[in-house]
Order: sequence, then C-alpha cells, then structure tokens
Amino acid sequence: MGNVIHPYAESAARFEKSRDSYYAAREEQWQLLRDYFQAKSDFQVSCGTAAGRGKRTYGSGDRLIPPYDLSNWRWLEITHVPSKLIIFLSLQPFDIDPSSGNLHVLYDRIGIYVHPAEKKTRAEALQKLMITDLSLPMDERKLNDLETLIHKLIHTHTIWEQEGLHTRLV
Repeated sequence: MGNVIHPYAESAARFEKSRDSYYAAREEQWQLLRDYFQAKSDFQVSCGTAAGRGKRTYGSGDRLIPPYDLSNWRWLEITHVPSKLIIFLSLQPFDIDPSSGNLHVLYDRIGIYVHPAEKKTRAEALQKLMITDLSLPMDERKLNDLETLIHKLIHTHTIWEQEGLHTRLV
C-alpha cells in the first residue's frame, strides 16, 4: 500500500492555499489604494508599522485562545490636507440590516467615513460609515470614482460645518 492522503488533509491544504491567495490579493488592493492616495498632493495617508491592518494576535482581552489573526481586516486613514478632514476607508464595512437588525460584514466593499480630526469615536464611525457601490478589485475607473466621491463628501462636510448642520452619512 502506498501513501494515501486523507481527504481532510487535501481539503485543508486547498483551503489554506485559497486563504493565503485571498489575503495576498487584499494586501495588493490595499497597497494600490494607499499608493493612489499617497501620490495625490492634497492627501496624506497615515503610515506606520500596523497602520491599516488588524492585529495578527487579537485576543479579545484574553477571551480568545488561541488568538485570532485579524491581519486581513484592512482600512486606510487619509487626511485631506487643505481641510484637515480625516477620511476613513474601510475594505469591509459593517451593515445593519434595517429589517432584521442583523449585523453583516461586507467584505471587499468600500466604506467611507469623513470626520474632523478631533471628532471620532468607534461607535460614531460604525453608525456613520457610508457604504459605497465600489468593491474590490479596484481599477483606474473605480479609483477615480472613489476620489471624486471623497471630494464631494469633503465639500458637503465643509458646507454643513459652516451652516451648523449634521447628517448621518458624514
């Protein structure tokens, strides 16, 4: 009898290979978005060793054993230099179904939250994050559409601040 590979092992190997490919593709898309906005003179992208990704060893206050890898949780924080507004781009926004109240994570959809630098809470970001019609993978048209949308949101936010108005979306 030769070596027989158990079907569970084959399935696990295929799953891990697919997951690794998906992680690499999301990383590539995140870098594409980061590079696109870094190349724009009116935007400054926050960069750092852990900027834009979840922790590899997330433990939820030691409740998760072993820790969970959140490194595929991706976002960008971008400052619009002229207005000093912060643009939070999520690569997996939350959605709360209005009918059932169920919480969903929309992987690979782009969510946007624009806020002044001094005004941001996690709860507010969750509530006010705008889910766009843009999804990964990004291409030149989608990147341009995203930039145009961001500029519109910045303009709207600026007008509302001047008028003392508030909205759920921005």
